[in-house]
Order: sequence, then structure tokens, then C-alpha cells
Amino acid sequence: MKLRRCPSCRGYTEELDHPRCFACGAELPREAADVHVKFKPRALASGKKDKKVSNGLLVTFGVFGGLGALSIVTRPDIPALPRIALGLLLLVAAVLGVLSMAGVKNPTAAAIGRPMLKLFAFFGVIIVGGFMLVVGLCILLFLVCAIGGTPSFR
Repeated sequence: MKLRRCPSCRGYTEELDHPRCFACGAELPREAADVHVKFKPRALASGKKDKKVSNGLLVTFGVFGGLGALSIVTRPDIPALPRIALGLLLLVAAVLGVLSMAGVKNPTAAAIGRPMLKLFAFFGVIIVGGFMLVVGLCILLFLVCAIGGTPSFR
């Protein structure tokens, strides 16, 4: 197993293509040492699992945000120039986000793709949060109607 040891926090990382430690952010050495361990460190396994879950959530919210932006682009009542600009932004962000998530070693995809995906994830969170707010208000309205209106405190 090839691992790199962080000189600052003395932790191990299995990611050979990242220049910094994921735990403390210190610069990692370029060469990887062949480390003989009986088992992988629990922190490394837990970190990989957390990374996979957070990437899944990021992609999920990115899809919701992208769909929200796509619904704005396809509306006919918005002038053509803003729709085209938003459509191009959506296309570039989607391509860079997919390249970034696929692990392409392109510096442009790494520098721009992930923040674009996070931007779409932010809009996805707003869309999902708005939907949940509407659902909560409908439940509240149902409860108020079920008890026959607002109670009086006299």
C-alpha cells in the first residue's frame, strides 16, 4: 500500500494526487512511501466514507440546482439575452462539474468545476428548502383546519 505521511500532523493519506493533507492542510512530500500496515487506519477509512457521502450530497443538490436553472432558461417570458447567458453558464458549469467529479487532471476543471458544482448545490438546497417550507406550511394549514380554526386564549 502506498501512503504519504504528513510532516505536520503525522497522519497518513492514500490520495497520491493531492498536494495537501486532508486533515491539517500541510504540504505533503511528493514521493509516496511504501508503508506496511496490518490494517488501514480507521480515520482514513472514515474520511473516505465521509468524502463519498458528501460528494453524493453535493451532486444531488447540484442536480436540483441545475434543474432549477434549466427551468429558468426554458421559460419563454424571460428575454432572450439573459436566458442565453444563463444557459451558457449552466452548460459550462455542468461540464466542469462533471469533469471535476470524474477526476480529470485538468487545472481548469479542478479550479472552476468544483466551485461551480457547489454553487449549483447551494441553489439546490434553496429549492429543496423552499419545497420543504411549503410542505410544512401545508401541514400546519391542515392541522389548523382540522381543529376548527385558531384557538382563543381568553
